[in-house]
Order: sequence, then C-alpha cells, then structure tokens
Amino acid sequence: DNVLREILAGLASDLPGFLFCKQRVDSRGEPLADSHDNALYDCSRGSNHPEAHHKGLVTTFGTWNVGVWMASALLKWHRQCYNQRVSERLRPGFPVLGMYDTWLIDLLQVLVSQNWSVLFPEWSNTGDFAPTAETFNTVPLHSNELGAAIDQITLPATLKLTPEHAFIAKSMGTKLPLLPVHGKEENV
Repeated sequence: DNVLREILAGLASDLPGFLFCKQRVDSRGEPLADSHDNALYDCSRGSNHPEAHHKGLVTTFGTWNVGVWMASALLKWHRQCYNQRVSERLRPGFPVLGMYDTWLIDLLQVLVSQNWSVLFPEWSNTGDFAPTAETFNTVPLHSNELGAAIDQITLPATLKLTPEHAFIAKSMGTKLPLLPVHGKEENV
C-alpha cells in the first residue's frame, strides 16, 4: 500500500533527464530484438549490474593472497579490460581490438594520423585529455582535517615504512598510512 502511494506520487520514477532503461543496440547502433521481435532493453536501475560485477571480483580475486600494491595493480588491469569490453558491446563504432593494450592503439592512432586519416574514428586517445589529479585506484577516505593532523606528526629519521605502508600513505596523500586498529594494545 505504501509503495503504491509512492509510485503514484512519482517517487519511483527515473530522474528527469536520466534514462535508466534503454534499448540494446549492436555494434552498428541498430536496435536489437529477440526471436519474437520484442525489443531488448538494458536497465541500470537497481543493483543487478554492480552485484554481478562484485561477484565476479570476489570469484576472481577472493582467494588470492596478495598485498595492497599488487591488489591495486590487479584491480586497475581488471577495470581497464572491463571498461573496454563494455565499450565494445555498448558504444556503436567502438573498435573490437582483440587486446587490452590501449596505449599501443593510442600510439598507432597518432602515427597513422600523421600520414593519413584517423584509424579508429570512435577512439579517444588518452593523450587528448588534460591531466588531472583525479584517480581511480586507492583513494583517500579521510577528512582534510585528519590528513593535516597526520602531516603535523614529527616522524623519527629512523622510521622506515614497508613498501605496502609507503604505497598506502602515498595513495592517501599522507606521511603515514591509515591502518585499522587490531587490538587493545594499538587502541591506546
């Protein structure tokens, strides 16, 4: 009863200007249909897509015993491959390369365009974009105040961080890594 009232009030609708359901298209941008000529739709509303992706991550990497640095590298490569496969499937005209070394395609595009035209018209070279401080890997979750307080700590000259701790500190943008507390001794 409450759900029906919310639907009638328009609270369960898509936001204006945002489409969460769209018809599937093939690599040429043509609409896809099933064997009964019913249109095929993709819906990004809800949690099916992220849940399936997270299940794949757990299945793939869940039993691996790796450190933070290697886990970050593996997830970066996984994201690269996943984004390319999605682009091949959903972006009309996006080239199916058969490999994931996109920096080589960027280089090839530049070399070909110097003598002829563009090799892949729907391809965006990463070098065409301005560099930013944005990152997609391990990111800071702490407040600016906490980061400033950590940076005010005077470290002994003899302190040497492990490679894992140094990686976390660099990713967090602090002198020291933010680590969980494991017991009463550390909680003092």
